[in-house]
This record gives sequence, structure tokens and C-alpha cells, in this order.
Amino acid sequence: MEISKLNQFYKTKIQKAFKENKHVSMAFILLIGVSIFISHQGNVADVQLDTRPVQADTLLPKGFILYPIRLENIDAIKGVIDQYGVIDVYTSSKNGQKSKKILSKVKIMQAPFNPNEYAILIPDYLSQTIMSEPGPFSGVIQNRSATAEFNEPSKELKIKKVNIEYQTGAGT
Repeated sequence: MEISKLNQFYKTKIQKAFKENKHVSMAFILLIGVSIFISHQGNVADVQLDTRPVQADTLLPKGFILYPIRLENIDAIKGVIDQYGVIDVYTSSKNGQKSKKILSKVKIMQAPFNPNEYAILIPDYLSQTIMSEPGPFSGVIQNRSATAEFNEPSKELKIKKVNIEYQTGAGT
């Protein structure tokens, strides 16, 4: 019985407090209602998100190209890197010839429209280097924080020093 008396006591006490502070109670209830309405409106608002995939060719730095490349060991590389990484590119050994490194610390990225294809980001002037090498190629994974050091070929003509020797003959 004592619990019901206690409940009744608090019930009358709360009702009395509401009657005495009617304005504060109404303001509090109104504030809660407005905050619920505003939070609900923020969730319902139509937000148009651009769902088109990013075009890789629009992100190319000036003077660089994306060279689509097929690597013999791409399955092994795919297992380690996700969508991009840094690799060294080698020619594959064939006919008793040793493989040689042709590119160092170049960025490789997965094609956005075909996850089985990859491309490397290289300076434009290196495109002739890789195009002149017969494939197939292999890749070796480097640390992502490794930065490539491309040495741009000098634009000055290199002049070879020519020595001309005159023979003095006995008849002159």
C-alpha cells in the first residue's frame, strides 16, 4: 500500500509543478517538438548525389599519361594492392635473356570500368621507352610512399668532341 501512496504523492506533486510553471512546461514541450521536426526534415531532404564514377583521365597531372599495361604477374599484384599501388616494371626474361628494369617506382591503378585491367601513370616522354620494349612485362611492388624520380631528358644537344689530327708529311 505504501507504494501506491508514494506514486499518488509524486503524481500530485508533478501535476502541481506543471500548473505552477505552465509557461516553462509548454516552452519545453514546444522546444522538443521543434527539434524533432527539424531533425526529421534534414533526413528527408532530397540530396542529389553524383553517382557517376570518377573518370581517371580527368585526374591526370599535366605532362603525364596513363599507359594500359598487361603484366604477367598481375594476379599476384592484385592480391596485394587494392585499386592502386607503386611498382617497378621489368621486361620478362625470354630466350635466355635476363629481364631488365625499364621503369622504377611508377603508380599503377585499377581501371574503374574493368577491374581486370590496370594502367601505369608515367611522364609523357617515357611513353616511347615503354612502347619500344617488347612485352610481356612483370611488376614488382614498391612502398606506396616511394616517389618516382624521373629524369627528364635534357633538351640541349650533346655535341661529341671531335679531334682532328693532321699528319705532316715529308713532302710539305
